[in-house]
Amino acid sequence: MATYYVRPDGNNANTGLGPATNQAWQTLAKALGATGIASGDTVYIAPGSYNESVTIGMTSATATTSVIGDPTASQFTGVSAGPVLWTVYTSTGTSPTLTSIIATSKNYLSFQNIIFDGGTVVFTTSTNTSFINCQFTNTSLGTSSYMLTLSSPTSTALNATISRCSFIGGYYGVIITGQNVADTTSVSDCLFLANTGGGFKNNNCQTTFFNNTFFCCENAGIDNGGGNASFKSNASNCLFYNGGYAIYSKKA
Repeated sequence: MATYYVRPDGNNANTGLGPATNQAWQTLAKALGATGIASGDTVYIAPGSYNESVTIGMTSATATTSVIGDPTASQFTGVSAGPVLWTVYTSTGTSPTLTSIIATSKNYLSFQNIIFDGGTVVFTTSTNTSFINCQFTNTSLGTSSYMLTLSSPTSTALNATISRCSFIGGYYGVIITGQNVADTTSVSDCLFLANTGGGFKNNNCQTTFFNNTFFCCENAGIDNGGGNASFKSNASNCLFYNGGYAIYSKKA
């Protein structure tokens, strides 16, 4: 298991194995591409703005593989502290794409301390994906504008973790689709704010719990659709404020 580094003034011709300018990679596409990190590795991302739309090309991991923003720049030298911004907007303010990440059948990827600005993140037929201490922002109000989309393969649990994240603006914050099997997906200590459609849409996934989460100023807080009655979702210690409804649930 190796540790890699990305910084705005790096170079993709480097090995990526050190934090200095002449060692680190420059782009997230390189880090998550076919010649980037591998299962069980960790990549640290220096503060800066990364204007990229990335289709993950690495071989699917079989152990937790971490993509960690480093806003304090503690892993780097010669870099000032600041946000790690993964944005679809160019320096002139235009948006060449609406997608930050596209991933198909890519498992065990964990993202931490990253601001996803303007783009959607889509993981299909993938399991054990986690987002920790991340912020998602989106101004698109279209009905297909889900800031985070997760779905698992047939007969396989999603087992996603969403913790200490905020979802601000857009149509929906999160949509997940499970497979009517026992599932450990959890949502904790999160903020869903001003999502015009709703905060969280749950399809056929037996989410273990929603805990310590605030839903504010949106049409719906939790939209729980379908699912196996043998595996029940639950919400505890959550606050729903100024919305159309807090929880909507329909039977399978």
